[in-house]
Amino acid sequence: ISAPAPAPAPAPAPAPAPTPAPAAGGGVGGVDSSSAQGSGAFVHAFGLLSSEGEEEEEEYEQKSSSGWFPAFCVRDPLPNEVKRMQVALGLDASGDSLHAPAYWEASRTGMELAGHTDFYDVASDGEEYHNLVQHFRSTMDLGPGVNDKGDTMDRPFPNTRVFKITRVENMSLWQSYAARKQSMASRAAAEGHNWPEGYGLEQQLFHASPAWADICAMGFNRSFAGKNACKFGKGCYFARDASYSADPKYCVPDEEDVARILVCRVLTGEFCLGVDESPVAGPPPWAKGGVNYRIPASKQLYDSSCGKTEEDPILWVTFNDAQSYPEYVIEFTTEGGSIPPSLPP
Repeated sequence: ISAPAPAPAPAPAPAPAPTPAPAAGGGVGGVDSSSAQGSGAFVHAFGLLSSEGEEEEEEYEQKSSSGWFPAFCVRDPLPNEVKRMQVALGLDASGDSLHAPAYWEASRTGMELAGHTDFYDVASDGEEYHNLVQHFRSTMDLGPGVNDKGDTMDRPFPNTRVFKITRVENMSLWQSYAARKQSMASRAAAEGHNWPEGYGLEQQLFHASPAWADICAMGFNRSFAGKNACKFGKGCYFARDASYSADPKYCVPDEEDVARILVCRVLTGEFCLGVDESPVAGPPPWAKGGVNYRIPASKQLYDSSCGKTEEDPILWVTFNDAQSYPEYVIEFTTEGGSIPPSLPP
């Protein structure tokens, strides 16, 4: 009788699929046209990759060198997924705060939100356009920093002509901003704190940059702070007055002499006077006396810094890129271009 044949050796377990390596400089500024952040990052973190994304991850690892996650790996979340994200973030599980605003084109028409930035012209005969022009022009004729005495820190732009306003609809950036806003509101409610009188949690402020299109696509990136000095902190700067942002050193016209300014939602929250080159709101950790905490016992930092004075600020600086959303692009010209040189501040 022959001996039984030996049992076949078990087949080796399949090797795990490679995971994409994190991109170098993969912050907001490192995202390219094939990448996504915001809701995409949430979707990836919650294991909601599409089957196509799972199959293409290996190819992505070999080809991609920038960005957070490639566009094929992410999609806009479904309503039940939004609720899961809200619960995990400790926010309102209704999911309403992460939905697109009701006045967005996508909300009004019921169209599917794209995974990129959409620009929609604001109708010039509507209230939305009228309010934006009024807010923009309120200081352009007078100059920035105007106070009760009529003093100004710079020149006015009396011949400004607004000819186009575009709404920016970027769902990824919006959801990052909305989550931050609700988190700050929930924190204030738990602490029993009120926002600074006359300012509130959120303000509509101005920002100008030659990289305005990149900002609309990928959000603000404080790592670029320093090009125009950091007198009130190394963060993203926003002006109360449009005429402050309209200065040519910030607002560079194109070859057709068209200038652009962003109208932004900014979560200024609780703020303190900014300090030169500080990476946080208020004095930096290495300063004599240390950081200026808003709640010293728990070492809670302020939400933003301000300048030039704490009593009557004309600009704010944020240190969290999710605290601002570029909501509109105002295109204008100053007609003639014969603007005198900037006066010293």
